[in-house]
Amino acid sequence: MHTLFDSSQMITASLNGTIREAVLGAIFAVVVILLFLRSLRTTVIAVVSIPLSILISLVLLNRFHVTLNIMTLGGMAVATGRVVDDSIVVIENIYRQWRRGTGRGRELALSASAEVGRAITSSTLTTVAVFLPLGLVGGLVGKIFFPFALTVVCSLLSSLLVALTVVPLLSWLLVTRREPRRASEDGEPKRNWRRPYERVLGWCLDHKALVLAGTAVALVASVAVLPLAGSTFIPQTEEKFVTISINMPIGTARATTDAKARQVEAIVRRLPAVTQMNTQVSSDSGQLSMSGTVAGSNQATIMLRLRPDADVDAVTSNLRSRLKPIAGPAQIQVNSLNMGGSSGSFSLVVSGAKEESIRRAAVDITKALVDVPGLADVTNNLSQTQPQVEVHTDAQKAAKYGLTAYQVGNYVKDYIGGNQVGNIQLQQNTYALVAKLKSNHPLDQLNTLKHLPIPSATGKSLELSDVATVRMVQTPVSVQHRDGQAYASVTGTFTTQNTGRTTQLALAKVDSLHLPRGVQTELSGDSQQKDQSFNQLIEAIIVSVGIVYLVMLITFGEWSAPFAILFSMPAALIGAFFGTVVTHQPVSVSSLIGILMLMGIVVTNAIVLVDRVEQRRRAGLSIRQALLEAGATRLRPILMTAVATICALLPLALGFSEGALISQGLAVVVIGGLVTSTLLTLILVPVMYELLHLRQHRRQQQTATQGGQA
Repeated sequence: MHTLFDSSQMITASLNGTIREAVLGAIFAVVVILLFLRSLRTTVIAVVSIPLSILISLVLLNRFHVTLNIMTLGGMAVATGRVVDDSIVVIENIYRQWRRGTGRGRELALSASAEVGRAITSSTLTTVAVFLPLGLVGGLVGKIFFPFALTVVCSLLSSLLVALTVVPLLSWLLVTRREPRRASEDGEPKRNWRRPYERVLGWCLDHKALVLAGTAVALVASVAVLPLAGSTFIPQTEEKFVTISINMPIGTARATTDAKARQVEAIVRRLPAVTQMNTQVSSDSGQLSMSGTVAGSNQATIMLRLRPDADVDAVTSNLRSRLKPIAGPAQIQVNSLNMGGSSGSFSLVVSGAKEESIRRAAVDITKALVDVPGLADVTNNLSQTQPQVEVHTDAQKAAKYGLTAYQVGNYVKDYIGGNQVGNIQLQQNTYALVAKLKSNHPLDQLNTLKHLPIPSATGKSLELSDVATVRMVQTPVSVQHRDGQAYASVTGTFTTQNTGRTTQLALAKVDSLHLPRGVQTELSGDSQQKDQSFNQLIEAIIVSVGIVYLVMLITFGEWSAPFAILFSMPAALIGAFFGTVVTHQPVSVSSLIGILMLMGIVVTNAIVLVDRVEQRRRAGLSIRQALLEAGATRLRPILMTAVATICALLPLALGFSEGALISQGLAVVVIGGLVTSTLLTLILVPVMYELLHLRQHRRQQQTATQGGQA
């Protein structure tokens, strides 16, 4: 006996994969710290701060009754690089001042931590604040990503606590109690990589228009190429399973359905990618089909297990083309098995006042959508019919014999369905007692029904055909109603990741049709959820920008510095959009969550930089001098935090594990945004800061010039 399908194995593999990538991300972050600081002791401090922050966040999650799952573990994996950022800033500042020889011991650890305390508190609170608008997002997305957001928030708050308490303590124990080997003016070994940055920054400050124009061009270009990436709702986590659904016409015998299933099996056996196959034809009494429903004698389901290296999309496409010639009267649908993400289905609701108009419109739309690239198995709920006997009473004929349509219907019911005349109890069980009128002939033919005897008020003997028309008609298997009106559903299966483009093509096809008057169409299912979720998340992103500005406004106590910091956000969008296109990741809900998170992350480095500028200005430096000094001083921690976060997210972005697909688009967006925002933050934010203080800067330049001439 071999197990064909075990969902626990896939869940375990997904969890293990996410944990593995979180651990790899933490290791990469630690390596970055070691390479930048070249100090084993400071690296040990970072090593301790990462698991400690994660453990504290686990305690907080337990208090919120949130369990470990794909989303919470994914949140920890995403937050791994960010939780070390606060510790990096504190460690680097303590280490730099210790190397400079400005002090040692407990006092140095406290003063250096206090110097950057406001900056890291503000940056962490802004990152946490961007998740507040996520509460505005409802529906499936809100429920799925709430544990993710809560995990990231708990991790960030824990990292701030560790950075302000544990890191100074460990720095005192491992670093500042010792004498530095050699002191240097800037607190780090002499390196030439800061001087080129100072020259570049000085040139950019003198050519602000070129910098702003170049950034604007890059932003417009990134927005222009974004449609090439396509869009989807939630990425599907495809497993190595394929299901084949066979639907014969209603009333088909089980043996006939079995014969069709054997035809399909013969074709499936020729595929080398299939390792196991299981077929179920209809459902026995008390048994459910593989889909969890009761299957009729006209239905069969085949589940296929594929090789680990099989291309699921290629197999499903191959099967569709091979099974199409043998379908005949059957509807054969081939789909991959998705353990997460969206259902991968297109759905269009057709409504109107007249049922006949709805039916005609549904048929026309179904025929039109068959040729749309990216859609397969297009059908509608009215296409599958079942035979039904229709008895239509002629009111005038019935009235001649003193009968009404209601009476005629009751007489027919007495023969076919009977009436409950009482209850009977047998062995403590109650059964309904139904009595039927006995017919002279078995009621298994239409002609027999026509000759059913009907008593009349006049005493004349009648047959059913004397007062009614009896005929066999085909009626829909299901009739759907919404707000008291009938409607039809046209459905299909997406065969591409770019479901947004496919939906646009389908809607354009529908708009080109001449549908009956009074018929309306609207999206439903995944496409509708995608549009609603995208709109809600875009609103949440806009609100988050406002919240970030308010938090910084409270922190800095004035408007210009926070306003300059905001310009790191469009710089992040450049990399996020280009990264999405280059990696062929469709824009999804995960991507928008990544942009939401990015709005909080990218301002972190800008806050650290601008906070240093404000400190140096209070110390008496001019605006230009403060910008150059702050940029050179904060260059190393900014690069460290950015590179550590990027390296920590790389395993998720590569998407090697089974559970990484939902986090993959998010990681790509954050990495791309961090790359450009880090590079441009070191240039664009100082440019905007000086531009916002242009009058004061010019006065300082004039004063300096006059002083030099004197």
